[in-house]
This record gives sequence, C-alpha cells and structure tokens, in this order.
Amino acid sequence: MAASRVKPYHVRTKGDRQEIDLLLEGEDGKILAFEFKASSAPSAHDARHLLWLQGLVGDQFVAGAVMHTGPDVFRMSDRILALPIGTIWGA
Repeated sequence: MAASRVKPYHVRTKGDRQEIDLLLEGEDGKILAFEFKASSAPSAHDARHLLWLQGLVGDQFVAGAVMHTGPDVFRMSDRILALPIGTIWGA
C-alpha cells in the first residue's frame, strides 16, 4: 500500500448503524481502518465496526486498529489490533 496513492475516508452507514473513524484505501483497493476510542482498555465491542467492514470487503481488508489511550498493544481478532494512540507518533 505504501507505493500507491491512498484516499482517506470516514464511513457512516445509513441510520448510523456502523461508523469507522478513518479508512485508508489504496489504488489497489486494499483497506486499512481505524477506530479512535477515549478508553484505556478497549473491548471487543469497540472493534465491532471494523469486524463488520472486514466481513463486508473480505480480502481487501488488510488490517484494522482500535486506537486507545492505554499503554498496551494486543490482538483483538484476525487482522485487528488494539494500539495505543501514541504509536502514531512512534511513542
């Protein structure tokens, strides 16, 4: 995805049933998706919209992350991680 142009999106379905804070789509159709949470301990509930997107687009979904205020990195499901917001800045 690094060699292609990336388009940023915010996704919200009709009736606000699903919402994804940041979706990055490469020219090749590959997708990275991010949810940003004020919680320091994200739960499976916080990843539900990323899981919905992964099921919808299949192999186009490269990875997703729930960005949170806590210190820990952990796997939430296949191709979805919980990451501290500080990782954006390399902290």
